[in-house]
Amino acid sequence: MTSLPDGFILRHTTPADTAAAQQLLDDVESEEADERRRSPLELAAHCADPKMDLERNTWVVEARGGRLAAFGFLFWGDEAQGEAEPFVHPRYRGLGLGDALLQEIERHASELAVHGAPVTGEAFADHFLSSPSTLEEWRAHSRQRAGFDPSLWLVAWEGAEIAGESLSFLDENESFVDSLSVRRPWRGRGLGLALLTRAFLLAHERGRRTVRLGVDAQNATGALALYLKAGMRVERCEEIYAKDLR
Repeated sequence: MTSLPDGFILRHTTPADTAAAQQLLDDVESEEADERRRSPLELAAHCADPKMDLERNTWVVEARGGRLAAFGFLFWGDEAQGEAEPFVHPRYRGLGLGDALLQEIERHASELAVHGAPVTGEAFADHFLSSPSTLEEWRAHSRQRAGFDPSLWLVAWEGAEIAGESLSFLDENESFVDSLSVRRPWRGRGLGLALLTRAFLLAHERGRRTVRLGVDAQNATGALALYLKAGMRVERCEEIYAKDLR
C-alpha cells in the first residue's frame, strides 16, 4: 500500500464526516468546472443505498487538524463488478493521496469480488456499469436526495404500461436530470425527446436556466445524439478505467 505523508490518516468514513465529505466533493466539482458548483454526487442520498455502506465502502484521508483532504468510495453492484472513484481536495493534490485511496479500494474490492448477486433490469441494461436496484434501494436513494421534488418526475404511459420516465432534481442554480429512460418496445418514437423537452420546461418554470445530465458517451441506445438534438452541448468528458481483479 502507498504510504501517506506524515500527518495524514486513511480511515473509513463515519456519519460525522458526511457534511465535510460533501463539501470536499463540492470543492472538487467547483475547481474542475471553474465556477462554484455543487457536486452531482449527493453523498447523503448515496449513503442510504445499502450497496454504498458508508462505514465499510467509503474512506477519507484526514489531514492534521481533522480537515478532510480526500474521499473515496466503492459502489459494489451486481454481477461482481463495482464503481470506484477517489476525490482529492485541490489543495492536497500531488501528495499521493489518490493513489493510496485507490489501492485501499482495490484491496477491499478483491475481497468482495466473489459475492456478486445478479438482478434483472431493462431500460438501463445497455448502460456502462449498469446495476439495477431494488425498489427499496431506489426509493431510499431518490427520496433522501437534496432537491427531491416529485412534481419534477415524469412518467410516460401507454395504457397500463410504463413506457419511459424522467427524474429531475433542483439545486439553487440549475436542474439535473438524474435519469431519463425509455423501455425498448417504445424506443425510436420520439418519446425520449418529449420527456427531455418537458423536463426543460419544468426547470424553466421554476426559475432554472441551466439543465445538466450525465451520459455514457458510448451508450448503445444513442442517448448522446438525443441530447445533442435537444440542444444540449458537451460540457466536459470523463474517462473511466477498468481493472480485472485476480
